[in-house]
Amino acid sequence: MKFIVYLALAHQRRAPAIAADMRERGGYICHLDATCEGRDTFLMSSIDSLSDIVLGNVKLPAEDEAHIVPFLERIKNDFGVPLALVHDMGILKLTTLQMRGKWRDNTPYFRIHNALKPIMQDKTLWKAVEALESKIIVFEKLRNAMRIAQPTDSRGLNDEGHTGHIRTIEKRVRAFRTWLTGCPDYPGSATAHKMIGQIDKYWQKLFADPIQTQTPSGSVLIQP
Repeated sequence: MKFIVYLALAHQRRAPAIAADMRERGGYICHLDATCEGRDTFLMSSIDSLSDIVLGNVKLPAEDEAHIVPFLERIKNDFGVPLALVHDMGILKLTTLQMRGKWRDNTPYFRIHNALKPIMQDKTLWKAVEALESKIIVFEKLRNAMRIAQPTDSRGLNDEGHTGHIRTIEKRVRAFRTWLTGCPDYPGSATAHKMIGQIDKYWQKLFADPIQTQTPSGSVLIQP
């Protein structure tokens, strides 16, 4: 509970900086959504659709104008007037928010959200997303272990890697191998098995000892 309180206080203190950052990017789009399980209270969240920054959360006894408008007014006071409002509450009139332009100007955002909602609820799609996210986690761990394709490097997979001691890199790749083969879904993952097979196949070449050779300038080490 303390963590939630501290997080809320930190978010409140950073509100001016967040608002300034959004103004520099041209503004924000206020995306509203609410969830409720059974007869519990509604948990309403507001997110800037452009930056994915959470603007606020509140528990409401009902999803109606009387309870939502004060929450939106607080968002407006903290972060300014939004460029548009995206939500799925078709009959709700949120005129007190005083968005830029007239309410009908923002109708396309509402229509787009409604059009995308069935897609976002597609279970097959979310399974594909989860599979992709798990592969991203694996790639991130391997990238960090081998010190290649750094996020700050514009060359992407063409990045030849950063300077590092070969034995240190070998130790990290060995740790990565242990982690991946120990994952619960590893036995049934053909992709993971193929990756481990490639690492094992080329292990000696990946971590071969450097070759010492002589040049006119003196002795140098060449990493094969």
